[in-house]
Amino acid sequence: MWCRSALARHSKFAQEIALKAREILTRYTNTTVKVPKMDHLAVPQLTAGAMENWGLIIYNENNFAYNEKKDTRHQKMRVAITAAHEMAHQWFGNVVSPRWWSHVWLNEGFASFFEEYVIDEIFKDWRIMDFFVIETQQSALQIDIARNMKPITFEVNQRKEINSLFSDSSYGKAPAILRMLQHIVTPDVFRNGIIKYLHKQ
Repeated sequence: MWCRSALARHSKFAQEIALKAREILTRYTNTTVKVPKMDHLAVPQLTAGAMENWGLIIYNENNFAYNEKKDTRHQKMRVAITAAHEMAHQWFGNVVSPRWWSHVWLNEGFASFFEEYVIDEIFKDWRIMDFFVIETQQSALQIDIARNMKPITFEVNQRKEINSLFSDSSYGKAPAILRMLQHIVTPDVFRNGIIKYLHKQ
């Protein structure tokens, strides 16, 4: 963990979540991320909430530090979800990636789906998967009725179109579709499909 010295004592929670996420995702996917070293770096005023890279996750300080004496439960959840999401990208984005940007929803959809799964495994009392339908699925349906809402997959022909792929469709609709698929085919069949997907890299 790398951060300003003033934040060092408030980085422990993010570190714990990252380690637990790695353990949970390794067990679930039956796949070990073979990166020799994993660094976590907190940066003041990073424009993104966080950014995954092979062996390096960069966080906005607001999504990294948790002071258990003064911060709210909401901040605790934000730090936990961000760490889990970025760790999920070590599998979905780093171990496997789509050939072209048109299918970036696979990276963001799986990372968003597994952030919820991981946090539900760590904090059962938060009942985060119970809120998935309300927070994620209902929100995805609400935004999906907008006329300008793009589908989760669409052809990208120019570099300037790439940023538009990182939208509510990728972060909201995609994990909702994955959760529906999990319930249609059963959790065991879904998990076996994930394992095959990761091993066919």
